[in-house]
Amino acid sequence: MLLATNGWVLSGLILVFTFYNVNSSLAAGAASVGKADVTRAVSNNATFRDAGSAFGALAGGFLLAYDHLDLIFTLLSSILILLT
Repeated sequence: MLLATNGWVLSGLILVFTFYNVNSSLAAGAASVGKADVTRAVSNNATFRDAGSAFGALAGGFLLAYDHLDLIFTLLSSILILLT
């Protein structure tokens, strides 16, 4: 996201989507490690991932009407860094 903020939008988006795809392919296995009910663990993971994706698309659609995308990318990058 920092690449997208600094004008390297395509490179930043490719990097974000690459890591998202790697994470989503490994998340189901990681969620089920050590659980007695593997199906429930994977289902919970998928539910919250799908809900987050839906909310992100909805919020992103509203934010696209805002003219200052560089401020949005900077704010989201800062929040992501703080939460990480």
